[in-house]
Amino acid sequence: MYLARKTVGGKGHYVIRESFRQQDACLWRDLCDLGTDPARYIVYPGGNAFYIDDAVEETIRSLGSEPVAEDMENMFWPFLRPDIRYKLEPFRRQERRRRDERKTPESLSPESVHLFDRRRVHFLKTGQMDQRAIGRFGRSLFVW
Repeated sequence: MYLARKTVGGKGHYVIRESFRQQDACLWRDLCDLGTDPARYIVYPGGNAFYIDDAVEETIRSLGSEPVAEDMENMFWPFLRPDIRYKLEPFRRQERRRRDERKTPESLSPESVHLFDRRRVHFLKTGQMDQRAIGRFGRSLFVW
């Protein structure tokens, strides 16, 4: 899955695409049309936190593909607010070093994550002690 940029009417237009192999040919298909501004699909719930709008993930799922939270974050990273990108970049570098060591079950969902762990992730991503807003976050925030 990747973010493709094409020119439509002289403007840059963004689409989430998926490559696949069919017999001896490599093909691709469009999964989600993001228009000219993918930044509108980034939700900022507070602090330095962000997540990708659940509508994007649901659109991708409706076409039979499963979006990976890490891939989605990487696709939208260039469109993130610069102040938040600046603050989160050191953490991304650390995560890249540990990525090979980490093994996450494919079927992990927010409902299967213990409340304590959801609160911990909420604090680590937002820096906020107040947990009342935990219900406003999309599921991609808690799937790591």
